[in-house]
Amino acid sequence: GNVTLIVIPDTVNRNVFNPFQPRVSTAYLNRVDTYLSNLNTHHANVHVENPSYEELEVSLKVKFNEGLDETIYLDQLNDDIIRFLSPWAFDETKQVDFGKTLHISVLINYLEKLNYIDYLQDVSMSVAGGPALTEYTPSTPKAIMVSVKEHTISTDIITCEPLTAIITEECQQ
Repeated sequence: GNVTLIVIPDTVNRNVFNPFQPRVSTAYLNRVDTYLSNLNTHHANVHVENPSYEELEVSLKVKFNEGLDETIYLDQLNDDIIRFLSPWAFDETKQVDFGKTLHISVLINYLEKLNYIDYLQDVSMSVAGGPALTEYTPSTPKAIMVSVKEHTISTDIITCEPLTAIITEECQQ
């Protein structure tokens, strides 16, 4: 049979090229392959690879709570979305999840609980600028969902204007 081993380096608190898409060198993959081949039976073929990464982008409109600086909280919201989608890049106790399905309702629930958000509009997610998705599952077993570095966040909220009743009176004579 065939066995594929996906190697993911530990990147928490380390200076790496891209903490959202950690990879090991080809030389390291070859060393792991050689080590496993020496322990392996001749009936199994071992393939050692880096994972593939699929970037998930979130797009939304947001109304922040009154009195908050939009510039600061736009950055904060972007960071919070990144931490939600790629928690393992920031916390060594979090593991990389293969095959994890994300429903947009889970994302919306997380965002609505942030203490600086009043309400959201037009929340969507997509992979690499593709069509909007209501749920996302990596396309292959060796793929990992990661966050893009910049999400599309706008404060251009469409609000309903209150209707003003126009009362016309007939003149009485």
